[in-house]
Amino acid sequence: MNQNPAPARPYAFPLWWVPSSYLAMGIIYILVSGVANIMFKNLGMDNTRAAFWSSLFILPYTLKPFWAPVVELAKTKKAFVLAMQFVLVGLIIATALSVRTASPESMTPLLALLALAGILGATQDIATDGVYVTTLPPADQAKYIGLQSMCWNAGPVLCNGVLIRYSGIWHTSTGSWNQAWMYVLLVIAGVMGFLAIYHTFLLPPGASTVEKNDGPKQGVHTFIEAFRSFFGKKGILLMILFVFFFRFGYGFLDKMGPL
Repeated sequence: MNQNPAPARPYAFPLWWVPSSYLAMGIIYILVSGVANIMFKNLGMDNTRAAFWSSLFILPYTLKPFWAPVVELAKTKKAFVLAMQFVLVGLIIATALSVRTASPESMTPLLALLALAGILGATQDIATDGVYVTTLPPADQAKYIGLQSMCWNAGPVLCNGVLIRYSGIWHTSTGSWNQAWMYVLLVIAGVMGFLAIYHTFLLPPGASTVEKNDGPKQGVHTFIEAFRSFFGKKGILLMILFVFFFRFGYGFLDKMGPL
């Protein structure tokens, strides 16, 4: 007896785009937090300022829910993801060129570029999560959540592990921290450029969670309702306190430990 074949997925198989999407997210987060922290130290910035700036760069990741409704108004989440990734490539190349002449007395361009990278990286996170949630059914979201997390953490392994090790190797061969960190940033730009081109073809479009006729007003309403329902959950205060104190000790060591 012949059986009807299962309907084809309306998007590429998740293994083709979930790992690469979350790797891109992890790379940018670690670039502006961990890599920047150690780079500043090598370029002559004191520990206090290095920790301060690398902490400030990730503030957009905390505040990103406040401009998430803007991303929700986009026709497709993919458009936002690609825009952020391609702009980030140019931004990281500009940062690499700025590093060549950076010194403790002249780091303003470098700080400005990395601050902007933090904002764009946080926006990339919003759009990428949107693609994941609006593309995959709940069962598949649960199925790939572990892979998603593992691939995000591959970003720290690459940047905080492999590339920071190579910064020391390149410093030994060139005699210049500026030159060594320029190479590191160019490698990151190359990886992000490859991922952006790859996602142009394989990343699903992702659906808007706001109907096209609803406009910005509905987007703001959806945002407020999400916060209301979240903080209305039973035991939410204890959950938040648990998460806060679970990371409390790590927060004290995150920046100063590597320095």
